[in-house]
Amino acid sequence: SLNVEGCEHLTDEAIEAVAAGCPSLTALNVSVCPRLNDVSIEAIAAACPMLASLDVHECFNLTDEAIKAVATACPLLTELNVCELYALTDESIRALAVGCRRLTSLTALGCERLTDESTRAVATFFPCLTLLDIRNCSNITEGALDVLHRDRARNGHSRIKILGDKKADAKADPASFDHVAWKGGLADPQGDAPSPSP
Repeated sequence: SLNVEGCEHLTDEAIEAVAAGCPSLTALNVSVCPRLNDVSIEAIAAACPMLASLDVHECFNLTDEAIKAVATACPLLTELNVCELYALTDESIRALAVGCRRLTSLTALGCERLTDESTRAVATFFPCLTLLDIRNCSNITEGALDVLHRDRARNGHSRIKILGDKKADAKADPASFDHVAWKGGLADPQGDAPSPSP
């Protein structure tokens, strides 16, 4: 694994060199590296098919092209953090739905261009997904989240914790992990009483 979080002067050339020299890389954290562009992540995707964890939050220059490259070439991916990638759209989520069915954690806080179409992909695909962070994704509606929970249950997929589900805020309980979450509070999407604190 490689963690270079916050290396503000890190360049695409450096990451391309990592890709060339570390084909067995399984985890990469390049978050808060603002000089990186799509080409660096595309290089990692092409050279590192065993990648399981990728954190690119606050790499503001990245677009759908970087995430689509990962989705196409890294089928073992289980954790992805794309927080505050403002150019990201539903196109990225659709690509991940096709190529990364093992995904268990998707953190997309502040990806303002995501819409209800992304939640439909989550409802239908990603059978292993247990954590979805869509806080500050203002184009995703509460109605879409209701459908997401219903359809995942119908498809026999794993229970999912959603950070950004406003409905759950009213009956929040931070002690329960298996329920829906909103700003640290948790509640059952089916309306059951929250679990007591241990």
